[in-house]
Amino acid sequence: MAPVDSSLGSVGLSSALPCLVDESLIAIRPIDEWVPPELRGQVSLVVGIEFDRRNGGGWADIPHWLQFCQWTIAATPGHPVFRKMTSRVIKSMEDLSRKHNVSIEQLKPSSFEVMNSTGPAAWTDVVFEQLQEYDPALNSTKDLSFMTEPKLYGDTLVLTIDGFGMGQVHSHSTHDGSIPEAALMKHRFRGSWRGSS
Repeated sequence: MAPVDSSLGSVGLSSALPCLVDESLIAIRPIDEWVPPELRGQVSLVVGIEFDRRNGGGWADIPHWLQFCQWTIAATPGHPVFRKMTSRVIKSMEDLSRKHNVSIEQLKPSSFEVMNSTGPAAWTDVVFEQLQEYDPALNSTKDLSFMTEPKLYGDTLVLTIDGFGMGQVHSHSTHDGSIPEAALMKHRFRGSWRGSS
């Protein structure tokens, strides 16, 4: 992950929302344009969707109906979702260490274990729990399926699939070569985090 070039601006109206992005991303719109003007000052976390099952089938490595992406996140420092994610990661790593009977330093987690302990499946669990604190009527990630415009839950702005996930061949993501109005970032899906193993 790399910080976004500060010349792109900031999400907040009066203060910058720091943003981390995966190195295989291309910025489409300046960060100043990520939050609609009428919501500035209310948003402390911006998350996007990477997978929306909609009416299609599930994917083997994706346990949720809808999954949030982890390749781009914008937030104010100290947002509670990061403390919750940190706790989740620590517990998951301890659980994997016990499961494989090795120290955390010796762990060689599978792709599935990465996705569910530190990756987007774990991130989705944590973000969705945060959204449920703001809106207890949310029962499952399926309640967010088919989004056609960004939606604010408490201080968290949830973008549509095209916000951070355009160019995919699933989830009703725009993938016809055009850049949709909702697109803020474009992921090149290089999978560099997997390394050579």
